[in-house]
Amino acid sequence: AELAESSIREVYARGRLPILAGGTGFYLRALTDGLNLGGVPSDPELRSQLKANATDEAGRQALHRRLSEVDPAAAAKLHHNDVQRVSRALEVFTLTGQKMSEQRTVMEERPYTFCILGTTLARETLYRRAEERVDDMLARGLMGEVEALLASGVPPEAQAMQGIGYKELVPVVLAGKPPDEAISLLKRNTRRYAKRQWTWFNAIRDIQWLDMDDQTSPGRALETAGAFWRETQR
Repeated sequence: AELAESSIREVYARGRLPILAGGTGFYLRALTDGLNLGGVPSDPELRSQLKANATDEAGRQALHRRLSEVDPAAAAKLHHNDVQRVSRALEVFTLTGQKMSEQRTVMEERPYTFCILGTTLARETLYRRAEERVDDMLARGLMGEVEALLASGVPPEAQAMQGIGYKELVPVVLAGKPPDEAISLLKRNTRRYAKRQWTWFNAIRDIQWLDMDDQTSPGRALETAGAFWRETQR
């Protein structure tokens, strides 16, 4: 968010309209709303204790269940493989007695107004494209990439290996799991991720959705951005 704000100022200084594209919903929220995680400092020793047994699937699930017991709302938003955030939520609760999900989120002062455009598709089209993307990733060598990472010494439990596309293929490489089953799981997880993204962005206030099945959407996007720009210059 800090880097984005610096770029925004630079673009504005040239009398131009900054356009931000891509990124995660969390990054967008940090930029538009600002985030306050309660100001609770980290306790490295406590964090290490929490993560000590989360080195395998059973340990990660156990850590997540522990969070579910004290902060169900936070646990519901986190995957059990996200050890970093699960342990942080437990750390906050242990140190303060307050739930991470109830930590205050504040709107920091921003000198900007945002025109947020979201692109959407019919659900069946979106899911079909998600599955085609998986096929394309595999055709471009995703399996070989996973093999190379593991061979180079990257541990399968590393956070980076928990991303969609990696975690499903690790068992194929290390345990001889049938590739067809792993690919089917990868496609399912990709569809679910797309659905979660849509849910996240749909909750953003004032978002304007553009149906990309509609051939006029690109033109309407330009019109909307142009009208927004003119309004802000008054």
